[in-house]
Amino acid sequence: SALLEKNRHLPNRSSHSPDYPFREQVPYGKHNPPSTHRGIHSVRGQEGVVDQNYVLPVVVVKDPFHWMVSNCRHEYFLWDHEENHCPNLVDYREEEVLVPVSFEVRYGRETRRYDSLVKLWNSWYGEYVEKSSLYPVVFVRFEDLIFHSEYVIGELCECIGGDEVERIMEGFEYLEESAKSQGIHAGANGFLGTLQRYGDPEKRLEGWTVRDWEYARK
Repeated sequence: SALLEKNRHLPNRSSHSPDYPFREQVPYGKHNPPSTHRGIHSVRGQEGVVDQNYVLPVVVVKDPFHWMVSNCRHEYFLWDHEENHCPNLVDYREEEVLVPVSFEVRYGRETRRYDSLVKLWNSWYGEYVEKSSLYPVVFVRFEDLIFHSEYVIGELCECIGGDEVERIMEGFEYLEESAKSQGIHAGANGFLGTLQRYGDPEKRLEGWTVRDWEYARK
């Protein structure tokens, strides 16, 4: 969202809200699956109750293997793992069969149990895929956002009524520092560090075991 805000180029931008038309996250919280809130609970923002029918979610989809490695570095969720054995998709104490490590996630209004990090990734993103038949959703690959930033941000800006892609690409501004540097995001990579990490195929399976890989491939 910070990259989009920096390169917005919206000539008809409204002034009724300081961050209009962008939000750092959807009004019901970026970590909550849409089924827990959208169309079920009302949400209040700075401008009052938000009509969620007029919210266009932009869902950034990260490669699941990189995503699980990110969870090892920043620990968004609590599940059984060790620093030198992560993502620990299967119980390393079970040698004969692949037993997934299940865990619970507490969302804003409910708690859900997942069989593994793999199941969580599939379920969370799968909900937005299913909901896209009910309301518009824009999906952006995280890797495209990194390696083709100008074009992706340009397409998003044009989608919401901003300048054409070509004009945005001409004066594009990057974020040199990480947009997320507080709390669990402390130590997050800046733009250069992100390029180095996600451009290195060995980082994709950093910390994985053969058994984790066997389970994930299923």
